[in-house]
Amino acid sequence: QGNVLFVGEKNVLLAGNYFAKLQTEQLNQLKRLIEDSKFENLKNSYTSFMMDLPTKYVTVYNNGEPKRIKAYDNIPEELKAIINYADGFRKELKWKEVK
Repeated sequence: QGNVLFVGEKNVLLAGNYFAKLQTEQLNQLKRLIEDSKFENLKNSYTSFMMDLPTKYVTVYNNGEPKRIKAYDNIPEELKAIINYADGFRKELKWKEVK
């Protein structure tokens, strides 16, 4: 539990696949945000016809089953809260490149 995979493709500081482990409090807060968002009920994609917005993918595993959401535009506040929280601790974690 608490494993995080960052996949940087374009226009990111870390390009490639990187692994890190969350601390207990970070994991607990992230779990609360996911539960509060009713993640399983969110759409699989939030997009629009806008061009050049950053695309983020959020994948959550529940009992081994993944749910992946493409977040591009028209993102609900609950999903934004998860993304913003993850972006915040992304800089604090010790990332190891996965080859």
